[in-house]
Amino acid sequence: MSYFCTDPKQNPQRYSKFPKNFFVTPGRKYYPNPGTINNIHKKVFDIIPHYLDGVELWMKKGLAPNKTLITNWTLSHTTPSEFHIGGIYNWRCRGNILETPTIECNINPSTLTSNFKLTYYPISSFKIESQFSHIGNENFKTLGIQNVTSLEYTKPYSTTNFCLYDPKKEAGQLTVSYLRSVTKKLALGSEFFFEWLNKGITTKIALAAKYNENKRAIAGTITIDALDLSYWHQIHKSIQMGTLFAFNRCSKKAYGALCYQYDFNSGTTIRGMIDSDCSVGFMYERSSMTMPCLMGFNLLFCIPTGRFTIGLKLNFDPTIRCNTK
Repeated sequence: MSYFCTDPKQNPQRYSKFPKNFFVTPGRKYYPNPGTINNIHKKVFDIIPHYLDGVELWMKKGLAPNKTLITNWTLSHTTPSEFHIGGIYNWRCRGNILETPTIECNINPSTLTSNFKLTYYPISSFKIESQFSHIGNENFKTLGIQNVTSLEYTKPYSTTNFCLYDPKKEAGQLTVSYLRSVTKKLALGSEFFFEWLNKGITTKIALAAKYNENKRAIAGTITIDALDLSYWHQIHKSIQMGTLFAFNRCSKKAYGALCYQYDFNSGTTIRGMIDSDCSVGFMYERSSMTMPCLMGFNLLFCIPTGRFTIGLKLNFDPTIRCNTK
């Protein structure tokens, strides 16, 4: 019985005699989950500025603990001005597990264009997600229906994902991906792409790798036709930088970008980017001091064409904490 005392503070003499074969050693179950291949470049994509050409007003209102109303109005001279109304609805949760699906919707009343998203966790490690898009025109006629359905199974050290894109008898796409942590920092995986058309069937295989540390991450995917690489580095607790590189063999085109993000203690965030197309831009966001509102301003300048893009964004959300500094 003395062999089962594993606390050296309680009985250091007995602890020293504990058989080595009974010591608990880290195994594969201690490796972190690497996520999906679709989000392998997520750390860089999170700091890339999203430019807006015009004015956007976004408002979120909680009607109940399980009901949220969302409205969005966009005014732009390069894209059609639109007004959207929608919300998020879920029934109840059991701990961290959703017992019923979460439904998100977004509808344009003028064109009847709508987007629906359903997320459901039958068990904690299995997720079902489906997105439907109904596209309409000015005559309120349906031009097409698009939908994406994915099944995701998560283990402590790996993630398997099945994704079906707009399946029809004459055409459709299917992807199957698997990403697994080989060590605490390295993850390897692959993705199988299957497409069927009236003309025939196309199959492709992609390989993926991700090296992740506390302050830096390197990720890449490669196929016969394309290569994608990303690098993220946290230089300071308030400064992040990232780089992207993509090359397509069929089009013989390459793209590169350098981006950064600076977080101030006052609730202000600045993001900037310069890419290989000679486009330079930045985005400024700050939370209001008097109301739960996030104000944003962005500017993009394309050097070859001399074109400016200016955007202003206002997000009203009761969950946003007011800036008091």
